[in-house]
Amino acid sequence: MLEGLDAIDWENLESFDDGCLTAYEPVSEIPNYLRQLLSLDPKKRSYALRRLCENLLHQGTQFGATHYVIPFIIELCGEPSVPNRASLLYFWSHAITGYFNIRERPT
Repeated sequence: MLEGLDAIDWENLESFDDGCLTAYEPVSEIPNYLRQLLSLDPKKRSYALRRLCENLLHQGTQFGATHYVIPFIIELCGEPSVPNRASLLYFWSHAITGYFNIRERPT
C-alpha cells in the first residue's frame, strides 16, 4: 500500500495553478501524514488527517499538493483493512467539492 509515495519528488513539486503547495507546512511532510493514516493508533491517524486537511484543503481552498495526494487517498479508501475509511472519504469529498453548506454553492 502507498507504493509510489517515495517515487514523487515532494521537495520539487510544481503547483498546477502556480499557487502554494500547502497552507502551512513544507510539502515534504505530506508523505509522513499519508503513512500515519495506516497507523494502528487512532490518535496518530486523526492527527495525520487533520494536518492533511489543514494543509491541503484549508478553508475550502485546494492547495497545489492536493492533486498529488488524492490518488493515495483513493487507494486507501479502496482497501477494506484501512481503519477509519469514512474520514478518508470525507477528505476526498471535500477535495472534490470544497466546503459548502445549504446556503452556499460548492466551490
